[in-house]
Formats: sequence, structure tokens, C-alpha cells
Amino acid sequence: MKLVVLLYQRKSLLFDPLLAAFQRYRIPIHLHAWPTQDLASALRGLAPLGLHAAILEDPLLQQQALHLVDRQDPEAQGAGRVDLVLAEHFGLFGNYSEAPALASLLRQHALGLRALWLGPPRPELKGGLKVLAQVSVLAESYAEGEAWLRLLPHPQRGRVAVGAVQGAALAREVDLLIHAGGPLSSILQPYHTVFSLQGLSQEQLRWGGGYIGPEELRAYRLAHLSEALGYPLPPQAFVIIS
Repeated sequence: MKLVVLLYQRKSLLFDPLLAAFQRYRIPIHLHAWPTQDLASALRGLAPLGLHAAILEDPLLQQQALHLVDRQDPEAQGAGRVDLVLAEHFGLFGNYSEAPALASLLRQHALGLRALWLGPPRPELKGGLKVLAQVSVLAESYAEGEAWLRLLPHPQRGRVAVGAVQGAALAREVDLLIHAGGPLSSILQPYHTVFSLQGLSQEQLRWGGGYIGPEELRAYRLAHLSEALGYPLPPQAFVIIS
């Protein structure tokens, strides 16, 4: 039986679906949830307490952990975050699951599509966009948009739009809207698939086509975490509780 602790700072959205899946599929992981304000002490205690790993839910904990582990996988290095710490013989090893989870989700629903990113940049997710043909950006400024695009491989870089008029024009050239914030009403078309990182109401989506909500990305993330713990499960195994 592997002992795993889920560390969080506020309410956990990951504990219940993880625990339910582990119990349903009889996965030999004993999962605890523990609020922490002292991540360094918590991680130093993993091995002495016989814990196999720690899952880090909050972004602040993930950023702090990058500097507290002995090694990281390439995804964690690229994202500047760690959301799973494994206590191994050589020390602490850090993984990051959200970007590869995003890549898996987009590979399933939007492989090879052209996308328009709406809202604040999320640099830690840049690795998850690799399955898209092209990514353009609707940004607050050209400087912000160009800086976001420079994080992507050159063949993937699209164009930057600023303001509702430019955004609506550029949106007509793409298939997928990735919504990280901001209004949709002047942009959304019936042929668009919308992937929201925040969640949208039916009213906001009434003029669009397909919809992928944040709960689906969360399920893919939990699947990646489970696999990194040694027990692969499909995203459908995880019941998401919002």
C-alpha cells in the first residue's frame, strides 16, 4: 500500500474524485488530505514518515516546490511548477501533470485545429498546446500577446489581436477558442468549439458549437497523476466534484 498525501491551502477539489476512483478500482493507495502553510517541512517529512508522494493542488505550492525538489521532469522544468513530488532513493523528484493533461485533452477533441487564446496568458500550460496547428492570441496589448506567442514553437505562432474588433476578425479564422477569461459575445460563432479554463454559463455559450469545460481538464489531470503514481486510469474514472 502506497501512502500519498494531498497538500492544499484552501478547499481541495482533487481529493474526493481521486479517493473515489482509487476505492472504485481498488488501487492500493492510501490517500490523505492535509492543509499546509509550510511546504518545505512537509516535503522533508515524506520519506521519514514512509510516504510515497505528495500531490500539490494550489498554484503557489506548485511554484514553491520547484525549488524544493532534487530533480524535475522536463514538463515541470518548462512550466516552472511541480504538482507531484515523489520520495525516491536519491531524493525528491518533481512532476507536473496539467500541461500534459491539456495536451491529451486537446489531442482527443481538437487535434490539429487552429486556436485563439482569450484572456490572461498561462505560460505553465504552453506545453499542452503542442497538438494544435496554430495558436493566435487576443491580448490586452501587442507586447503581452507577442510575449505569449514567443513561448510557443515558431511554426505554431499565429497572430496577435487587440480589442474586440480585431478579436472578432481573427476569431473567424480559427476553429477553437481557448477561454482563460474575458467576454465571448462579440467573438463566438456557431462553428467554434470553446474550451474554457474557468467554466461558462449556457447563456454565454448559446451561439457556439461544442464545449469543453474545466472539469474535463481536471479529469485528465487526475488521470496523469494516477499514472505517475504507478496506476494508470482513464479520465472517465474520475467523478469531478465542483
